[in-house]
Amino acid sequence: MNLRQYMIIFGFGTLVAFAAWIMVVINIDPISTGLPGLVIFLLTLFAALLGLFTTLGTLMRGIRFKERDVEDILTTSMRQSFMLVILVISSLLLFRAELFTWLTMVILITVLAIVEFIVLSQKKKGTRTG
Repeated sequence: MNLRQYMIIFGFGTLVAFAAWIMVVINIDPISTGLPGLVIFLLTLFAALLGLFTTLGTLMRGIRFKERDVEDILTTSMRQSFMLVILVISSLLLFRAELFTWLTMVILITVLAIVEFIVLSQKKKGTRTG
C-alpha cells in the first residue's frame, strides 16, 4: 500500500469517526446517561481526533520530508497523534473532575514529553546497532 492509498482509506475512516461522534453529540446526553454515555462520547472523539491528527501529520510530513521512508512518516505521525489525543482527552477528563489546573497540565505534558524522549532514544539505539 502506498502513501496515497493509505491517506484515502485513513481519511475515509476519519470521516466515519467524526460522523459517529456527531451522532453521539446530537443523540446522547453524556451527563444524563452517566458513564456509558461518557465512554461512548470519549471513544468516538478519540477515534475522530486520532484520525484527524494522524492524517494531517502524515500529509505535512509527506510533503516536507519526501526523502524519508513512508513507514517512518506513518509511525511518527501515529505516535505523536496518539499522544496529542491522550492530552486532549485527559484534559477533558480532568476538567470534568474539576482537577484541570496549570500544575496538572504541566505534569501531563511532562509525562508525554518523557515518553516521546524514551521512544526517540530507543529508536536511535535501534538504528545504530541494527
